[in-house]
Amino acid sequence: MDQIMLSYRAWQHGLGLLAVPLYREQHTDTKHVLLNGVAGNFCLDEDEGIPLLDRSATAWSSNIGHHLTVTRNYVEVVRWDRPDSAEKYTTSSIRTNLDEFHRYLEKNSPDGSNSVVSHALGVFRSMRSSLREGSTGFSALGAFLYLLGCVASETELGRELPANWPVPASGKTAFDAISEADQGYFFDRLAGKIGSFRMLRPDFALLLRHASGALFQEAHAQVVLPDEDWLPGLGPLDAVVNTRSLGITDGAYFTPPSIARTLAEEGLREFSNSRIEEIVIFDPACGSGELLKEALRILEINGFSGRVLLRGWDQSQAAVDIAKFSLGWEAASWNGRVVVQIECHNSVTEPSWPADNHVILMNPPFKSWQEMHGAEQDAVQRQLMGLQANKPNLASVFIMRASQALVSDGVLASVAPRSFFDASSSRKLREALLEEISPVVIVNLANPSLYMHAMVQSGLFVAKRTTSRQPATLVWTDPRPGSVGEALRGLRKFQLEGNVVISEGGYSVYRDKASIYEPRSWLPRPYTGWALGRLLGERKGLVAAKNLFDIKQGVRMGGDVFLVPKDFFTRMSEAERAFFRPAVTNATLVEAHLKLETYIFYPYTTGLDPIDSELDLARLVPAYYEEYLRPNKSELTARRSLVKASQPWWGLIWPREWQYAVKPKLVTKYFGQTGAFAWDTTGEFVVVVGHGWLPRESKKHWQHISSDEYALALVAVFASRLAEKLLSQVSAQVGGGQWDLSSKYVGELPLLAPTPANLRVLRDLAVWGKRIASEEAVDLDILTELVCGAYGIPLDAISS
Repeated sequence: MDQIMLSYRAWQHGLGLLAVPLYREQHTDTKHVLLNGVAGNFCLDEDEGIPLLDRSATAWSSNIGHHLTVTRNYVEVVRWDRPDSAEKYTTSSIRTNLDEFHRYLEKNSPDGSNSVVSHALGVFRSMRSSLREGSTGFSALGAFLYLLGCVASETELGRELPANWPVPASGKTAFDAISEADQGYFFDRLAGKIGSFRMLRPDFALLLRHASGALFQEAHAQVVLPDEDWLPGLGPLDAVVNTRSLGITDGAYFTPPSIARTLAEEGLREFSNSRIEEIVIFDPACGSGELLKEALRILEINGFSGRVLLRGWDQSQAAVDIAKFSLGWEAASWNGRVVVQIECHNSVTEPSWPADNHVILMNPPFKSWQEMHGAEQDAVQRQLMGLQANKPNLASVFIMRASQALVSDGVLASVAPRSFFDASSSRKLREALLEEISPVVIVNLANPSLYMHAMVQSGLFVAKRTTSRQPATLVWTDPRPGSVGEALRGLRKFQLEGNVVISEGGYSVYRDKASIYEPRSWLPRPYTGWALGRLLGERKGLVAAKNLFDIKQGVRMGGDVFLVPKDFFTRMSEAERAFFRPAVTNATLVEAHLKLETYIFYPYTTGLDPIDSELDLARLVPAYYEEYLRPNKSELTARRSLVKASQPWWGLIWPREWQYAVKPKLVTKYFGQTGAFAWDTTGEFVVVVGHGWLPRESKKHWQHISSDEYALALVAVFASRLAEKLLSQVSAQVGGGQWDLSSKYVGELPLLAPTPANLRVLRDLAVWGKRIASEEAVDLDILTELVCGAYGIPLDAISS
């Protein structure tokens, strides 16, 4: 027998899930939902003998994939889309393979097309279509909220809803405009009497408690869809809904459930044992109220016994109506201890924010400068007061204002764009924030596909209004889709289990104090890279790459027409080939050596005849002109940057003067991993997609070893297995697991200083680098041992 698995706490702690009672006021000890994110959520029930159909209906109504019945000896698993069968496992087998069992649930979730959210949205779409003549999406939303309130509260159609079901008066008016026959049809359809999947009947207490976030956020998305994109009788153009970045440009902000849940947990962690009598929670971009709803749920789980003020602002009236409805229902069970204040405001242009907030939770709009209207741009400039260089993102204003709208020891928990954490343009902002707040938790969300309507690189930022410096919890994730969910579960385990470092293949969770108060970058690194950085920080004989090299970006062409394949290059005359040079691209820099496969039209090389006119062009490069340039003249001429770059229509936008002379040089890819550094022996290559490392002129640096020989040593270092670890401590990971090799990151790389103490090993490494550049096969184990020895790092330090 495995009695321990009967407790929901064993599942919660073992998997790092959030356990929430299934119902608000009944069965709170025996029925729970265990929440992770989009996939891997499940209902956990300790009561036996429940019919399979009822179990399916419970999971379906909760928008949860699986229902688990736990007994002393076995666990039964039912998917809501398979209400006729159950899978049975011994409790002991699950206890010993808990993570593997959970991965099975994640991979075997039901298809969402028949979910309870899709069911309710289908009714909303039909209602909007029936109201299409002379109505708007906003009136249809109000009508839908009224219908939902009637069905859930068992109120007769046409009557006023109870006071705890706040629906705008226009909602009932819009619903009354629907014919009586259609009203009855929509009521029966939403109630599941007709048209539901396998005739499952929705339990509206569960739908509103567990599925309303997904329902209302998607309903809001469809409300802001322009009327011209709505087909009468059919609904929205799905292609438009799925590709339009509503969350970026239209003021509708969508927070994935796993993100909202984590923000609420971390934002309220400081208050879990607090005896405060009243807590004020503010969301200045509240959308449908999902963050405020999650906050109320966390307070419920924590047994908070005081009063709660939930305050939300949003510039969308539709969002305000949804949030009032959703939070009004949530607050009803608190016996008057929760006050909901949701108002329509533009938080950017509003002169001041309330300053009595204990917690601010938000997912602010990531609106670019170009997308802001004039009043917003004026407000941004006034409020940031030069704290952000270039053209700031709107989210920066929200974060700055939030930091100043907290009471002492209040907490800000926010989604933030990636640029906030490490862009040089945001450094002054980070410096200013450290005068107001101290970071508590920072999460790097490397996967950009988390958000339903936008590809966004983002992170989570939790900070406390205090100048007391405490270690912060840092969470790093790689770009793989599953890593964020695993990392957020890992964070929950980390907080539950006494801050034991977690370092897995796709994520890390650890604590740090020193680096997080350095405003150069707040972006978390993998734990192994961070630990290596600390180790190397105590090592003498190292120097930052930026002190030895000027790291230059490659050319910007302004069109692929300037690249030609090798077979075309060889067909040209020798005279014409002089205007072309081999190109460094991702495809031509392979395993630390360069391939002669692609050539770039580069009329800037020192010593070439000038091309001052189109006649010169046709005379000097006739084959290329006829086959590539002339057919694309109109497109090339239309390039906007030509005038600013002072280039003719056949010119590169940024040809990079440092490449005019043919000189041997160290080159890298733009994004890369081990083997992304190569030596251009002849200097003929032009860096296109990548960077060139030019040695700084200094007798001090190069008095013991030449810069060419030193560069060859670096080729060897970054072809070894230590390369990944070195890059991970300073750079940011992008898609495919590659590292950003731009100067702002790799300029901080710790390199072996060209000193007498390192001279012997550097020359040994240069020999290895020369062999690699010549495409000789090398033994990576021996090379890695040599590199680790040079850095004073034990081999086992890079095996994790």
